[in-house]
Amino acid sequence: MRVAREQAAPGRDRETPTVGEKGAALADDDRVIREEVALRPGSETGGIIFGRYCDVTGHFHVVGTLPAPPDSKFSAEEFVLGTKGLKPMLRGLIEGTGGALYPLGTWHNHLIPSGPSPKDMRTAALLSGLQYFPLLMLIHTPSGYSHLSAETISDVVDLTQFKARAPA
Repeated sequence: MRVAREQAAPGRDRETPTVGEKGAALADDDRVIREEVALRPGSETGGIIFGRYCDVTGHFHVVGTLPAPPDSKFSAEEFVLGTKGLKPMLRGLIEGTGGALYPLGTWHNHLIPSGPSPKDMRTAALLSGLQYFPLLMLIHTPSGYSHLSAETISDVVDLTQFKARAPA
């Protein structure tokens, strides 16, 4: 991931990491993610990223993160995003911004430098079927960020069929 300078509000200096072909712009989110990772040394953690997606440019505009729900699972092997309170949190985000901002995907960390795991790829494919634009998954590692973007092109997604056919 390359790091580019972005014009910030007066008195604020911010580095904006940008991600790959689809593109993602992060402002203070890098700091927030690093702080969350530091709170759980030796464990994977994560949360939700929100902002906007531009169909014209194919870029994600990440403007914030939401914390992991309280029933999330944190361990050295994996992070599992919980669901307790998730719907009202996401509804509050969307309604509170008049639909201008919405969840784009998730972020989590890996404890070693690596790209997306097979489980990350399966999760991204599953979650992408639940929204009408590509899903962005950011992965923080000790050596920087990697990302995964997935898009489901279909009018109807039968998740029970997908789960039955998804490789373990």
